[in-house]
Amino acid sequence: MPVPKFFGNTGFIYPDKIEEELQYSRTLYIKPNSSLVYIDHLLKNVGDSEVKRGLKISSQHVSETELGLHDGENYVAYIPFDKDLKLPNGEQFEITTNKDQRWRYLNRNRFKLDKNNPEHIEKYYNHGTNWKGEVAPGIYEVEYDYNQMAGLHLIASEPWLCYVNKKTNTAFVKIMEPYNPELEYDHGLNNAIFCSGLSEGYIETEVQTPLYNLDPNESFSYREIHGAAQIDNSPVLNVNLAGITTKRLEFNEELENVTGKYGVFTEGFPVLRLLDIDGNIIEEQTDLLVNPLQVYHLFFEVVDWSNAHTIQLFIRDLNKKETLLDQLQLN
Repeated sequence: MPVPKFFGNTGFIYPDKIEEELQYSRTLYIKPNSSLVYIDHLLKNVGDSEVKRGLKISSQHVSETELGLHDGENYVAYIPFDKDLKLPNGEQFEITTNKDQRWRYLNRNRFKLDKNNPEHIEKYYNHGTNWKGEVAPGIYEVEYDYNQMAGLHLIASEPWLCYVNKKTNTAFVKIMEPYNPELEYDHGLNNAIFCSGLSEGYIETEVQTPLYNLDPNESFSYREIHGAAQIDNSPVLNVNLAGITTKRLEFNEELENVTGKYGVFTEGFPVLRLLDIDGNIIEEQTDLLVNPLQVYHLFFEVVDWSNAHTIQLFIRDLNKKETLLDQLQLN
């Protein structure tokens, strides 16, 4: 892989030798009766010198209901974050353009702007209005903006990213390896969200692996898992291998019921358990069959909750394997 370098008016200059030789491969596995796709990436150094490399794995998502409609507010991405996780510059997050860069981009590619026009200044001399910020505790939202060409840098504190089409209430997720602060990442990031300003604009979710020093014939592997589900509403509050949470488990003591809203990745039966402080099952109920194509509105009336300490919700697949979807501590 001879890597060209760009020098102003000279253009690209190509080296006279091969600097790196890398081999990339991947395997995909689709879990039966589910929307989960397991993707194992492998990057191998097949050259004769050490290299430091990682992978950036990108997906470009639909961001307009129809070409030219520019209704990007219906197409959003969600990133979980922790205020204790900071970027190398000490900031919580950063936008990859500043006000002047955005102004120049719009003036050159979209429409002529006038800095003497207060309306133009208010609308366009900024970082963009699509960086919605914290829309639920620990959840950041980005919506697509046709008049923006920039990315959001924010460490994902939990191992997932989620794109949602609000027109159809469909969610597409990436489950990735957990962020490890002991490892090195490009720009200190395990992900990025990017808004393209191209005429066929898109919002992009990007997974970034750690950087590895690879000696000749050494390799590293990285697993990500894609999944899709129908949801009832947004924002997305949590994602795991069982599904997507949009309303967490809630226990109403007066009405003696448990509620929640979810999208699931695997066809199966929801199982609700009440546990005492020692982890013993006090009560268990099973709901009707659910699958990724339907929203799951949980509603259970409970009988014996006086000694309950924890409520757990599992999805039991058709092979009777159970995966935890949500849980609630009562005491």
